[in-house]
Amino acid sequence: MYANGRVQQFLDRAYRSAGAPQELAPVELARAEADLRHALELDPALVEARIRLAHVVGDLGRPDDAVALATEALRGKLPPFFESYASLILGRNQFRAGRLDEARIAFDRAAALAPTAQAPRIGLSQVALASGRPTEALAVLTDFLGPGRSVEADAEVWERYYRVHDPVAEEQLAALRAAVR
Repeated sequence: MYANGRVQQFLDRAYRSAGAPQELAPVELARAEADLRHALELDPALVEARIRLAHVVGDLGRPDDAVALATEALRGKLPPFFESYASLILGRNQFRAGRLDEARIAFDRAAALAPTAQAPRIGLSQVALASGRPTEALAVLTDFLGPGRSVEADAEVWERYYRVHDPVAEEQLAALRAAVR
């Protein structure tokens, strides 16, 4: 969470106003990468850690590594939230790597999994714009956010990635209690 761009912008401003000599984002991203890689060493089946690692390495400027990690995570059966999240990360990094067709496919998948989410539509709009199709780029957004349409405040799947974890702790605790009885 601390490696997220928005959090880092806030912290960087706060630290700079206090006289800090360097930006924190690269430091936090490097720590996040190391911690997530360590988690995967301990348990390679932690798909959530793989998806979050893809997010981090993409933000560190390594989109090909992020694509490989997200693609690997998407090979297995995932809860819908994590499939959507992995698809968004995949699309974002395919876009960064200049693979626009693959980015569009990933964003389409994320949009199908999260029909109320704005993030995949923004990605699709960026792909269309980068592909030289500005009318399509605008249409993607206006079809989703145009006149007479509204999006609920909590409908954006992307904003929940700080709070959602797999496996869900409550489910694990319930299973443990049932096993002990």
